[in-house]
Amino acid sequence: MANEITVSMSLSAVKGTLSEKKKVSAATFDMTGTDYVHGTMQVTDSNVAIPLGSVGTPGWSCMTNNHASGVITIKHATSGSSLVKLEPGESAVFRIASAAPSAISTVNPSELDYFIVED
Repeated sequence: MANEITVSMSLSAVKGTLSEKKKVSAATFDMTGTDYVHGTMQVTDSNVAIPLGSVGTPGWSCMTNNHASGVITIKHATSGSSLVKLEPGESAVFRIASAAPSAISTVNPSELDYFIVED
């Protein structure tokens, strides 16, 4: 089977005379693995590993910061560099470039919703 993963994205900005929109047509990708993990976790002001369950190689992901004021940063690993910054209420769809991603928050605790598909 092929094209098991579908990703859709758009971004627009309108302020005063500024107006720009970028829409990417839905793209499909092969899923070579057979697993995924979906859940919520408490993120603290210390790096916390994101649970991967039976996912061997993390691939596409969708993550949402459910906290009202805390900023969550997704990192390569518990001691790694930053990958993605999620302001309160923000979501991001991205391919994970790490075998052991982690998260850290400016507010202890914050809640992160995550959905990770095996690459």
